[in-house]
Amino acid sequence: TVTHYAFGKAWSFVKRAGTIIFALTILIWFLSTYNGHLQVVETDHSLLADFGRLFAWLFKPLGFGNWKATVAALTGLLAKETVVATFGILYHQADATETSRALWASLQMDYTALAAYSFLLFNLLCAPCFAAIGAIKREMNSVRWSLLAIGFQTGLAYLLSFILYQVGLVFMGQEVTFWTILAGIGIVA
Repeated sequence: TVTHYAFGKAWSFVKRAGTIIFALTILIWFLSTYNGHLQVVETDHSLLADFGRLFAWLFKPLGFGNWKATVAALTGLLAKETVVATFGILYHQADATETSRALWASLQMDYTALAAYSFLLFNLLCAPCFAAIGAIKREMNSVRWSLLAIGFQTGLAYLLSFILYQVGLVFMGQEVTFWTILAGIGIVA
């Protein structure tokens, strides 16, 4: 029956997704615990922190240009569900869920509400997880068109998050900067 078929497909997806999320969570924990010499270190001195710092500058104009948010955004490309798990590991919140008050309190110390909205907008509009990217490639039957679609999604997510954050800063009383002018050009274009 259709119900049995749908349930089977859904259960298969849950098993695969759960396995990927579990594996990514362990990898994130490992990389956030050890340095290049495989010594246990503080999270800020870990391999993951070093990796995040390499790309954090890209997200600075979006308001969340620190290594923790960068790593969370990048893990979201692998599986969107890992974003909360990544923040939980990086902020040492073992029971991190979408409703964890302790996790939200930790995040509020590092990010303004505007930066948080920018982060959410970027992650909601950005390229989907690898599984969905694979589906896009199968449906389009072309690596070139798939990369174009993913690039468009990611570029649009970046542009809209950039505009939201930069224009939001002006509405909050900050001075107009080069980035604000660039956001204005983005709105007009």
